[in-house]
Amino acid sequence: MTERTIDEIYPFSIEVPQANLDDLRNRLKNTRWPNEVQPTGWQKGTELDYMKELVGYWIEHYDWRTVEAKLNHFEHYVARFDDLDVHFIHETSGQPNAMPIVLLHGWCESFYSYVRLIDWLTGKETTDSKNGLVFDVVVPSLPGFDFSTQPDEDEISATLAADAVAELMQRLGYETYAVHGGDWGGTVAQELARNHTDHIIGLHLSDVPYNNYFIVDREQASNVERRPSTPSKVGDRPRVVTYRSSRPSR
Repeated sequence: MTERTIDEIYPFSIEVPQANLDDLRNRLKNTRWPNEVQPTGWQKGTELDYMKELVGYWIEHYDWRTVEAKLNHFEHYVARFDDLDVHFIHETSGQPNAMPIVLLHGWCESFYSYVRLIDWLTGKETTDSKNGLVFDVVVPSLPGFDFSTQPDEDEISATLAADAVAELMQRLGYETYAVHGGDWGGTVAQELARNHTDHIIGLHLSDVPYNNYFIVDREQASNVERRPSTPSKVGDRPRVVTYRSSRPSR
């Protein structure tokens, strides 16, 4: 990537246009519910009456503007890399001995997966800061997610995302840092650790990525490692995908 300057990081606030919220509300009101010949509870996926209740709450009671204001409590920024904009939260502890850490979300998730951890990690909601256990936290929206721009289809890769995160951390002044990632974020975290080794002081993964870095013989695998993946677990629960496929087109 072309080297950039810190000046190309600028403040950002979440401001979803009211027209988008109105459109969502109208689409929820026009939900086409699947037929249920015989009630089966949760055996084949999300129970129909529960889903109707949830959508009703979303239409009548859910207040996005309140949530939006809470999210804007954090320091949001956007960094520009050539044709790519990367949104991120950057919260510091104010402690000189803080460990920088970058948290990478999965698919289909977002930076929101980590917002409840930020104040705790920075020491704002814990007494651990007295013992030096605090972090400076960076939570990006990976390319193609949320408020980050979508790369061209032939450019989407974990390597591209990892390089963007590495340059972002460099622009923020962090020469070394820890990284956590789950699911797709775990794949990006691995690429970050493999390709930018000198800058990574620790790698932590959840929802370990599906690649050959962690392959073991089935005979050596634990019971946990033999468990079916999420796609296979939902394969016999067709109602899980029915709600999505039944939504009205825009």
